[in-house]
Amino acid sequence: MFQRYGFVESIDCVNSTFSDSGVFGLNILGASTHSKELLDVIMKELHLLREPVPLDELNRAKNILKINILLTIERQGDRLEEITKNVKT
Repeated sequence: MFQRYGFVESIDCVNSTFSDSGVFGLNILGASTHSKELLDVIMKELHLLREPVPLDELNRAKNILKINILLTIERQGDRLEEITKNVKT
């Protein structure tokens, strides 16, 4: 996404699930001079949520997740913290 839209500085997802309801949202950050383009991008991404995720994008996300996990558990203290989180879950 950042390659396609150079004016997007960051994009983040907000998700909280409760037993009877939930909250979902997207945050997008960019220069105010590109506010219309930022709104167009976020609306396009929301509409794309109705479509199936392309296989290459899914594999890319899986690889990023694997890399992030491996980087997180690189140090012994971090491994202990990750194990504790998994046991807690």
